[in-house]
Amino acid sequence: MGQEKADVQRRSNLELLRIISMILIVAHHYSVHGGFLLPNMNFNKGFIQLLSLGGKLGVDCFVLITGYFMIESRFRLEKAVKLWAQIWFYSVIFMGIFYGFQIAEFDKDMMIKSIFPITYSIYWFATTYLVLYVLTLFLNPAVKAMSRKWHLSLIWTLATFWCILPTITNGDFGYSSLGLFVLLYLIGAYFRLYPSKSTNQCAKSFMFGIAMYGIMIAFVFFIDYLSIEFPDMAGNELYLAGENKITTVLCAIGLFLGFKNLKMRYHPWLNRFASSMFGVYLIQENYFIHPMLWQTWFRNRMYSWSSKLWIHAVVCIALVVVGCAAVDQIRMHLIEKPIFDYLRKKNVWERLEYKLLLWQKED
Repeated sequence: MGQEKADVQRRSNLELLRIISMILIVAHHYSVHGGFLLPNMNFNKGFIQLLSLGGKLGVDCFVLITGYFMIESRFRLEKAVKLWAQIWFYSVIFMGIFYGFQIAEFDKDMMIKSIFPITYSIYWFATTYLVLYVLTLFLNPAVKAMSRKWHLSLIWTLATFWCILPTITNGDFGYSSLGLFVLLYLIGAYFRLYPSKSTNQCAKSFMFGIAMYGIMIAFVFFIDYLSIEFPDMAGNELYLAGENKITTVLCAIGLFLGFKNLKMRYHPWLNRFASSMFGVYLIQENYFIHPMLWQTWFRNRMYSWSSKLWIHAVVCIALVVVGCAAVDQIRMHLIEKPIFDYLRKKNVWERLEYKLLLWQKED
């Protein structure tokens, strides 16, 4: 187990998946925030629909990666504070810029929400992810204490209520994004704790993930075809692409296992780039940024009927991912690193975590 853990830390395969997941998420935002006008079935409409398919898939892959790594790691208060600070920084800094320079009309409610981004869930994914990380303080000991059989039974129970049945019936069964994140975390943890021959295959895992993605694509075009005769069907094209739909979850699992088993060496530059993917999400999905990004700067709508739409999409998505990652790297080195290095020198985290450990041991 120790050698496996060291191997996972050296290799960059799952960091590559983290980058690809963020590209899928940004492509999704390019599609849904672009204001495209595509009423008829044509190449551009199909292309935009394909771009929108990957957003929730990328989210699921992110959480699977977290479960895989975190189950063999301990909760670190420093990391939790870093996550909170990163979310708060981008929420407040962009609010200050847009209101300070009168780029956006002042809104008191939005100002309060921006100052308390976690409380008001300005970023649904970031908020849920932070809460999940805090819950690992309790999840990990619970998972380690249960048997493999109980671990798998818990996964199947949660999957039944929050994936399988909602996919079949379109009901919610008490579904919540946090509940889904816990389920995905448990799945990622299971693959780490109980490796097997079936979960250590690269090619077959990729083929399975691609097959699931193919089903999602086929469903989109099937609904497009049906909506010609039955207009009420329009709007359901992305039904199987929801983050808790069984097709998306299975596709994420297939891709995750494929990348997990991919033979790839450690590439420091790639790992460093991947470390800013959460920052990419926070920047480009900011309440003030994304309307300006996709509608004012890149003018997505103008390419609704253009034959160059696919070129525009590739260039814009690449610019956003690389540009936002560069901004986040600057934040990390100029702001985050000096502050947290100082706190580390003062042993702030050691003292706080020691108190937390004493609290945990109290009966």
